[in-house]
Amino acid sequence: MEFKQIQCFVAAAETLNFTTAAERMYLSQPSLSRHIQNLEDELGLQLFIRDRKHVTLTPSGLHLLPVAREICAASARFLVSAKNLLEGDRGFLKVGYQGSARVVLSPILDRFFKHYPNVQVSVEELGARQLIQHLSTGGLDLGIAYSLIREGSPYSGELLSRTILVDQMALFLGKGALQGYAAGGQELRLRDFSRETFLQISRSENPSYFELLQTLYRQRNFYPANLMETNRLETLMTLVQLEHGVSLLPEKATLAYHPDACCVSLADIRVPMPIEAMWRPQNTNPCLALFRGFFPSGTHSRER
Repeated sequence: MEFKQIQCFVAAAETLNFTTAAERMYLSQPSLSRHIQNLEDELGLQLFIRDRKHVTLTPSGLHLLPVAREICAASARFLVSAKNLLEGDRGFLKVGYQGSARVVLSPILDRFFKHYPNVQVSVEELGARQLIQHLSTGGLDLGIAYSLIREGSPYSGELLSRTILVDQMALFLGKGALQGYAAGGQELRLRDFSRETFLQISRSENPSYFELLQTLYRQRNFYPANLMETNRLETLMTLVQLEHGVSLLPEKATLAYHPDACCVSLADIRVPMPIEAMWRPQNTNPCLALFRGFFPSGTHSRER
């Protein structure tokens, strides 16, 4: 049984005129009659009573017409759904983000949902190592993170990227400590905090950022008197605000979620920290292309 046969049956049943039905189907009348005859033969049922002047449905034809209409309607819905998937109007998108980079994700998601409410987006916060691994294996369509994690990864060459925001490193410290250091009115440098405990995300959680800090310390002949690691940024910020230590962190991203935190720019720490979107060039998900269209204008691409 062919779908065309069912379409011809519905057209003839609705018009009760084989000539009109053939025109509706863009067929010749003999061709339409042949499709209907083949359908009747396959079903073993007569669907129409035909004479020279009239065409009427048999009881079997009347019974099958609603089912045939539903088949045609389902086919139309199927084609529309396929078109929407192809164009990205419907579908699924899997996005992962590094916790400290989520400052850029919320406004992009908000604009995307307003334009494409039928696209289902799953969003998951992941550690730096997991994020890169999921991207490289196809477990994610898109990752949002600091460029450090891509540059320090063996998978870097497999990913395309676009810079969305350039952050800067700053030193975060408690309010009381800030007042004490700022009282001198001098430009502050890393060595001024040599007696402080430095808090930072652990090497296992974010190896690239850990190595960046180690490099900064070596280049400035500085190493903290005390170093404390934690796996969670929230824990780290709590300790900073309780004045149990200081921490070098991305300024904009940290202040976006800890607006009451105190920070200072250090004269000898001028480190730009780009936040970028990353994806595999082999990814053909149309929703990904649409999502990338909502990145801030003027962003820099590393696409090949």
